[in-house]
Formats: sequence, C-alpha cells, structure tokens
Amino acid sequence: MRFRYRARTKAGKSVKGVLDATNRADAEEAITRRGYLAAELREEAAFLAKFQDFLIEIQRPRTRDIVVFLRQFSVMVAAKMPIVQALRSLVYQTVHPSLRVVILDIVKDVESGRKLSEALSTHPRVFSAFAVHIVRAGETSGRLEDVLSYLADQAERDEELRSKVRGAMVYPAFILGGLGIVSFIMMTFVVPRLTGVLQETGAELPVMTKALIAVSGFLSAWWWVMLIVLVGAIVGFRLSLRTPAIAAGWDEVKLRMPIFGPIAREVAVVRFAQSFDMLLRGGVDIVPGLEVVGDVLGNAAYRRLIDETIHEEKDGNSITTVFKDSTLMPSMVTQLLAVGEETGQLTEVLEKLSKHHERLVEQRVRNLVTTIEPLVMIILGVAVGVMVAAIIMPMYNLTSQF
Repeated sequence: MRFRYRARTKAGKSVKGVLDATNRADAEEAITRRGYLAAELREEAAFLAKFQDFLIEIQRPRTRDIVVFLRQFSVMVAAKMPIVQALRSLVYQTVHPSLRVVILDIVKDVESGRKLSEALSTHPRVFSAFAVHIVRAGETSGRLEDVLSYLADQAERDEELRSKVRGAMVYPAFILGGLGIVSFIMMTFVVPRLTGVLQETGAELPVMTKALIAVSGFLSAWWWVMLIVLVGAIVGFRLSLRTPAIAAGWDEVKLRMPIFGPIAREVAVVRFAQSFDMLLRGGVDIVPGLEVVGDVLGNAAYRRLIDETIHEEKDGNSITTVFKDSTLMPSMVTQLLAVGEETGQLTEVLEKLSKHHERLVEQRVRNLVTTIEPLVMIILGVAVGVMVAAIIMPMYNLTSQF
C-alpha cells in the first residue's frame, strides 16, 4: 500500500512525501522513525500507484542512465558523503524522469530506516536481484563504493555484449525486411498487372507462372487477413512466453538453433562467470551466489542446471559435479572450475573464464556476420530469380511463336 503524508519536523518545518507500507500503523511508525510528527496521512488510490508503476515500466531507464547513477553514487560514497545526502543530490542530477522517481522512493525508504539494499529491492524493474545482493554484500563488508563501481562496470559489459550481438543482426534484418516489403508490393500490385496480360493470351503457362499467379491473387485479395494473422501470431507468441512451460521450451529451442545456439551458450557462460565472480568477491557465499546467478542467466535450461548444482553443493559435493554431465557447460569451464575449487582460487578462475569466453563471443559474432552476408545475398538472388523467371519465361515463349 502507498501512503501520502504531510508532517512537521521537530524544528517545526513542514514536509510531505510518499511511502510504501503494509498498513496504516506501519506507515505511521515509518514517519515517526524519520523524526516527523504526522499531521495528515492518507492512502493513495491503488490505481494511482499502479499507474505510476506502469509509467516506470514503459519509460524504463536505459542501462546508460543506470551506469551514470551508479558511478556518481560510488564517487559520493567514496568521498564519505552520507547515503541520503548523496541520493538527494543525485535526484537533481538525474535526467531520466522514471529513474528520478525511483531514486526519490529510495531516499524515502532509506530515511525511514531501511537499508539501501532493501530500498533497491522494491524496484526490481530497475535493480535486479543480482544488484541487490551485491549491494547487501557491500553493506556488510563496508565496501559499498567498490561494489557500486563493480555494478556499473558489469552493466557496461552486459550492454556491450548485447550491442555486439544486436549489431551483428542489423544488416541481415535490414536486408530481409526490405526483401519482404518489396516482395509484398510486387506480388500485390505489380505482378497482377503483368500476369493479367499473359492470361489474356490464352496460352499455356508454365507451372512456376501459375503458382506465382495463385500466390499473387491470394495476397491481393486477402493481404489484410495475412497482416492480422501476422500481428496476432507475434502478439500471441509474446503473451505465450509468459507461461513458464512455454518460456522454458523456447529457451531450449534458442540453445539448439544451428547458428544462434552456440552464441547463446557462450553468452550464458560469460554471464555465469562474471556474475558468480563478482558475488564471491563481494563476500556472498557459494549457495546464495548460485541462486542469484541462476536468475541472472535468464534461461530456464541454465536455471535447472544451477538448481541441480545448488543441491550438490548443499550435499557437500563440488559445483562441477552436475557440469560434468551437461552439454550446457563447456568441458574447459568444468575443468578450470574444479582446479579453482581445489586451489582456493575460484574467483581468479572465473575472471579468466569470463574474459576468454567474451573473446569467443566476439569471434562467433564476427563469424556470424561473415556467414549471414552471403546467405542473405543467395536468398535475395533466388527470390528475385524465381519472380523474374516466372514472368519472363512465358513472355519469351509468346514472342518466339511470332
């Protein structure tokens, strides 16, 4: 529940704000902990609270905005500035409106006596469980400024990794999208006029031409149905991914794709190594660290693998026990992790693994671009060739009869 309050400080100054609490009594207690004397307290309408959450969702801060916030916050904490003062200063320096609202809520929570990690956990759309655990570890170890800097570095590395993969797909997506649009225009508006002339001659047309006429006629008459079906299929697929079973099946499919599967597996290994390394360096124990890492990977298949690993770790076995029999983890990863456990240098091994597999991801992305470019050109050539042949061949036969 969200409450709006108007109160006075011990000095008599009027203040107002918003806070989250389970009930009115907890809200009054939170105001008292802040050192205020409540003058007015009212529950905010549920739809207003949901509407604010909706605005934060559709205007979710970009990774770049969060990185800037974390870096500035880290510098201020390192300069021994009180957390509340640092956060209030960042409210005015933050450009993104949704992030500014989030920081204001965090300020209010910290002022009410909650820990910073607890305040961050109330905004899972902005700060992941991984970030919350890292901050909690930093609070416990007294290394909050280092942890905030690590989080900024991690966010930048993740964004750079995503950008490389997305960048590799821009060219083929642009070509295939252009091909689809041109083909639709040709089949809907141009081909019917050309084939109409051929049909009027009454001559026997090749099978390829008849097929082209049939497809063109269908698209010309029912293009709007095809558009509705396409949009419906996309929307339906996106909605179906909210079902855990379907989402898990799609995660499996992504890992088994011929070209993109190996890249997805390498990216998962990089995220595993980077996240687990940072959590262990932050003082998080192995089992809680693995639980967080399972969520960070964002893949149901790897989630199951990590869950099995957690069970083995609780039973006193090595974290590589499950990895040895899984195709999701490369054998080199399993072997090096086993060595790291035996020598007590698990964090150093994880750091080297993350850097090595980052290079592998870059190499696979480059290979993907090299492979896709000629493949796209072949598809483009075949599509144009079939369309031209289906129209030119009957015209050539007609002219040869004279």
